[in-house]
Amino acid sequence: MFKKNKPKQITQETVIANEHEAIDEIKEEKTTEGYWGLALSGGGIRSASFSLGVLQALVKHKILSEIDYLSTVSGGGYIGTSLTWFLGKKGFGTDPENFPFGRPTYQKDENGTRKNESEEIDKADEKSNRILNYIRQNASYLTPGGGLGILSLFAVAMRGIFLSFFVYGALLIALIDIVSRAQLFSNKSIPLPWGIQIGSLPLALQLSIGMVCFLAVCALLYSLSGTRKYKFRVSGQKFIGIIWGLAISFAIIGSVPLVSSGLRVWIAGGLTGIGTIVGFVTVLMKSNGSKEKKRHPIKTVLPQFAAGALIYGLILGAYSIILINKTPESAQGIHWSIYIVLGIAFFVGITSKLNNTGHHRMYRDRLMELFMPDDVAIDTGTWNQARKAEKQLLHKIHTGRPYHLINTNLVLIDSSVRKYRDRGGHSFTLSRLYCGSDATKWWPTTSFAGGWKWLRRRGMTLASAMAISAAAANPNTGSCGRGPTRGRFVSALMTLLNIRLGYWIRSTESADEPNMIVPGIKALLGRGFSENAMFLELTDGGHFDNTGIYELLRRKVKLIILADGSADPSFSFGDLANVIERARVDFRVRIRFENTSRSLDGLVPETADSDSKEGSSKLAKRGYAIATITYNNGDEGHMIYIKTTLVPDLPADVYGYSAEYPSFPDQSTGDQFFNERQFEAYRELGYQLTDNAMEDTNVKTILKK
Repeated sequence: MFKKNKPKQITQETVIANEHEAIDEIKEEKTTEGYWGLALSGGGIRSASFSLGVLQALVKHKILSEIDYLSTVSGGGYIGTSLTWFLGKKGFGTDPENFPFGRPTYQKDENGTRKNESEEIDKADEKSNRILNYIRQNASYLTPGGGLGILSLFAVAMRGIFLSFFVYGALLIALIDIVSRAQLFSNKSIPLPWGIQIGSLPLALQLSIGMVCFLAVCALLYSLSGTRKYKFRVSGQKFIGIIWGLAISFAIIGSVPLVSSGLRVWIAGGLTGIGTIVGFVTVLMKSNGSKEKKRHPIKTVLPQFAAGALIYGLILGAYSIILINKTPESAQGIHWSIYIVLGIAFFVGITSKLNNTGHHRMYRDRLMELFMPDDVAIDTGTWNQARKAEKQLLHKIHTGRPYHLINTNLVLIDSSVRKYRDRGGHSFTLSRLYCGSDATKWWPTTSFAGGWKWLRRRGMTLASAMAISAAAANPNTGSCGRGPTRGRFVSALMTLLNIRLGYWIRSTESADEPNMIVPGIKALLGRGFSENAMFLELTDGGHFDNTGIYELLRRKVKLIILADGSADPSFSFGDLANVIERARVDFRVRIRFENTSRSLDGLVPETADSDSKEGSSKLAKRGYAIATITYNNGDEGHMIYIKTTLVPDLPADVYGYSAEYPSFPDQSTGDQFFNERQFEAYRELGYQLTDNAMEDTNVKTILKK
């Protein structure tokens, strides 16, 4: 018998080398030194709108055609994927005459003075302006019309909640019944020496008390025993941790019958559960509303407490079902009927694919209908199904420049590597040639995330990659790996409520499709999220790096243009600070804003000249900054950082929108229902700030190098 040779492991170096080869083959002539990268940050539809304006200004200055890498995250990936989609169609490119999203340009008066207004020119290709009109007029993509409104969105959410509660609720009832049959809920009176008795307490609670007493005795003996060897101390500390965990678990189990009897479960418990749900949602939304402010410890604890209370309420409900079933008044057949339902629930769980039961498909469909539309939608300007986009495989996207890197986050809260575990995840890239991460391995995109459908092999689609990169709402994650949704209780509750947009992939060909049982149950408990797991979960790239420059820095590009459309009303530059720190630790890359006249200070409101005709109360000096990049091999590069901020000499409609909506240009990312006016305000802002940056003498000098 001949042994089958194992496929050669694909390295990070091989991936980058093949990307460079693909880019170099496209270049007709090398007009720039090194590789240039454009990063479009996360921030939902706000970032997509802002980034569109950035793209238009880069086209005007003929810079986009020089870009080698397009690195997108979350909302920036909306418009970035749209660009990639249209560049794969005949007649579109990155030059002014064939750009797919129109080309706003400054008007000039009779004296040649530039006006602060922009308009779409309608010359070579009228279709490009129809595409632009379609996107901005349908920017409320979650409710596009045609029968897809708030009610349909609500129905999809309720379907997911019902399915999750049916499967996991039934399994919880089965678990509670097993605990009940083990007599852990039974009240027993245990006699102690000297006639002392532990009263009529559930057995589980008595076991918990016994474990605590055992630990107290161990602590006393340890203090009297003198010094111990290091190995013994470490083993003892691990043992104590295990016993404490068991004691707490038994205490929770033992408290269930006591609390149940005191609350009159069916009425008080039900009302408590409803109140807890409302409280949990309120607290969670408040704690997530302003990531830029330092979170008070109470605001960190409250969501976990509320989520834990609700989960405990669900346990009480499961216990009450078992309790009622055992009352003399209950019919004998009810017990077996419950287990028939449990069997059905298990069957549903094992056959329900995680990627289908969550909200990923609905989210993906709405995004691709707006940003990857069919011709009929563009021509009519109204919503229509995107049948062509649904079939567009990632490895078959256009082969021209720029080479698109779609950034996601690999959830690694259970990793054996401390760095990954503390960060909550690691960068995971999806692209035309390769998909993967240095934490796991790299797959050729042709064989990545494939599945059998009607006996035809399919792989990752471009639309799915876009949606995964923007899967912001997901358990065990948070912005840059931080936030209340990283907590175990909140994550478990989000899983129970089916609040997840992430996508599961198989790390081995032998694995079955991920379902609600495997790995669903382990995921519910916060386990199985490691780089060596059989199933891997991918989420919003902003959960690791919300700027998109991390992978560009890995590739040591010479120039980075970063469009930062994230919400940062306090101008703390949190996302930028996060990636600067991680790039320094991981790649030994230094990013410094050394040019004091083009530093980050000038982006902060109230730094504009006081004689500005618009007033300086909210205005910054400029909307861009310049940084120097020093790589670990001594090579240097530059970054042009463009950020949402108000500056002097913007069009009147932008100031008007800001006056009416003071939170502009940092409105909540939770607002994904943009109208035309809101979309235009951000698009125009991105265009104007980028145009100003490209006219800067310092920037021009960098671009000529």
